[in-house]
Amino acid sequence: RQRRPLAVDLHLDVPGRRRPHAKGGRSIGAGPRPERPGRGGAGVLSDSLVDSLKDLLPTRRLVEREWNIYGTCTGQAPEGYFTLLRQAYDSVRVPRVLGGGGGQTLNLGQIIKAFTNADHGLPAQAIVLTCSDNPARLREIRICLAKNLASNYCGGETLGAVCRVPSIEVPGGP
Repeated sequence: RQRRPLAVDLHLDVPGRRRPHAKGGRSIGAGPRPERPGRGGAGVLSDSLVDSLKDLLPTRRLVEREWNIYGTCTGQAPEGYFTLLRQAYDSVRVPRVLGGGGGQTLNLGQIIKAFTNADHGLPAQAIVLTCSDNPARLREIRICLAKNLASNYCGGETLGAVCRVPSIEVPGGP
C-alpha cells in the first residue's frame, strides 16, 4: 500500500474560501463554492501560469480544479489568485522533524510545537492536525492564515476535522 505524502493545507480567510483540498506535499486551497459562469475553465489559464505552479500543483488538472472551485470566487484574475497562493505557500516553514526520512510516531503537542518553534509568529491555535483512524496516521496539517497572510486562529469547519488521539504516525516524505 502506497502512502500519500504529508500535506500542509493553508486556509486563507478570503471571501468565498472555506475548506482546502489535498494534494501531495504542501497543499493550498479552500473550500467548495459554485463556479461563476464565464470565469472558470481551461481557457483562462495560460500554459506559462500552469507551468509556474508545478511545484504546488503538479498537473494542469489540479491547477484547473483549484481555479474553478476556489479561485473564481475571489474576484481576482488567475495570476493574482495564484500569486496569493504562492505567497501563502512560501509563508509557512515546515519543521525538519516532518521532512523526509521514514515514518515516526509523535504526540500532537510535539508536532504543533515543532511548527511554532520553526515560525515564532505562528500560534498553536492556527494549527489543526487531521488524521486517519486505526492506526492513527497524520493526514494533514492545516495552517490558518488571514487574507494578509498573517497567522489566524482556526475555527468553524477547520476545527471539526481536528485529530483527537494522543499520538499519531507521521509518514515519511515523498
